[in-house]
Amino acid sequence: MSELTISPLRIGSRLVLRVGGRLGYEQARVWRRELDRCWRGSAGSITVDLSDISYLDSAGAALLITASHRARREARGFHLTGLRTQARHVFRLIGFLPCLPPHAGLGGSSNQSTDPPGPTLQLELLARTPAKV
Repeated sequence: MSELTISPLRIGSRLVLRVGGRLGYEQARVWRRELDRCWRGSAGSITVDLSDISYLDSAGAALLITASHRARREARGFHLTGLRTQARHVFRLIGFLPCLPPHAGLGGSSNQSTDPPGPTLQLELLARTPAKV
């Protein structure tokens, strides 16, 4: 099992969190602790770069959605970049991918995978409840 890594980088007033490894139920405590620590030290928008994520499950997606709700409450921007096929699939399965509009921002990846990173996404629309199926 690969560990969760979070590398913060400040670009002006924006905080970029480069996340690698696994983001799921087992990593929830580490994610919350690191996000809280980074959040306290930043007043601007937050971009989470997921291009180095090797695994994302529904619990990991829920952690990202919860962070987007927190950003909304605090009137901050919250963006995802580098969503790979598996991560996009998880968001699609839980009914959130159609709610995520493209957002110009960070792109690219140092990951050598043949799966190109997805577009940067803004999570501000996630407060809407997806349609019941």
